[in-house]
Amino acid sequence: MVKHYHHLSTTDRVTLMFLKRQGLSLRAIASELNRSPSTLSRELRRRAVEGQPYDAEAAGLAARSARLRCRPRRKLVEGTDLYDVVVDMLRNKWSPQQISGTLKAMFPHHSEFQVSHETVYKATYAQPHGVLRKELITCLRQGHTKRRPRTGGVDRRQ
Repeated sequence: MVKHYHHLSTTDRVTLMFLKRQGLSLRAIASELNRSPSTLSRELRRRAVEGQPYDAEAAGLAARSARLRCRPRRKLVEGTDLYDVVVDMLRNKWSPQQISGTLKAMFPHHSEFQVSHETVYKATYAQPHGVLRKELITCLRQGHTKRRPRTGGVDRRQ
């Protein structure tokens, strides 16, 4: 039997809150929600404030903020000075490898001003469809409108 993990939904958290306040055991609540008792125990341990009953709304806010914190911050964000420098270099027909190397040479001790060539490609292709995206893609040496995956090709060896 294959099991897939799913985060607790708002409905799950509200149900957990009401059934817990009614005095049901974790195993009874878990069977009601079709969840593992350890999942609910972990939720209560992480999100409940000590000395107070479990609050579904506060737990949901805490879970969402924890999910945002786990993501790494993007280096090339539109509107920053670093983004403007990279876009200017792209418009001057610099390759992403040249941009990366130049930034490392210009700011050897400031990692926040250094980006890899892959970051430049990702920022270019992650642009929403529009004039700036088309302009930046044409500024790249190859000018491909889409990125092809590196794997998944057919093995042509005999």
